[in-house]
Amino acid sequence: MNIFCCAKPLWLSGSWLCTLQKGCINYIEAEINREITIYLDYQPPNVISLLKHFSMTEKDCRLWSSPEGETVLSAKSNVWERFLLYLKPYRWSLKQLCADLEIVFFNIEHKRLIRPQILREVPEDLPVFRRFGNMIETMSHYPFCREPIALWYNQFTDLTEATAYVVALQSKGYEIILHVYDDEEYHIAKQTNSDYILYC
Repeated sequence: MNIFCCAKPLWLSGSWLCTLQKGCINYIEAEINREITIYLDYQPPNVISLLKHFSMTEKDCRLWSSPEGETVLSAKSNVWERFLLYLKPYRWSLKQLCADLEIVFFNIEHKRLIRPQILREVPEDLPVFRRFGNMIETMSHYPFCREPIALWYNQFTDLTEATAYVVALQSKGYEIILHVYDDEEYHIAKQTNSDYILYC
């Protein structure tokens, strides 16, 4: 299942964005820094119904679902624990979803206060981040993992996009080693909350 913590560029990557009302988009833009937002790939209708019911009972939780089956769930950080408790009675049918959500939430909390460390060198066999289309398609190629991965800052168009990919990969358990090539990139890259920065 493709599941990860996501940020603003995700809203630009799905065709389903066109179906959202303008007010919803404005709400997402305004709240993104205060909410934890999770992307979920297609779920059976009964799962979507459960998610919708929860989002209707929680004022600090929003759910969007497209005809293509793409689902985004946003909630204040203090809501996620209640969300997992809400799913508990259904764990026999939602075992994988619950397990994946617990991993993502744990990783998000673990990375919340990261300050990048400076690296002088990295192993030669370090896995390298590659794109496979948009963010959703790309993240489907990265399973949950506990290993470092190398990214280059110039792979991204700006700080917002770089941070979105760093957050998404960290929510799947990766330790981010961000390569930068000059002083300007270095000072900007520190804001991505990568685990490590390597000045090339």
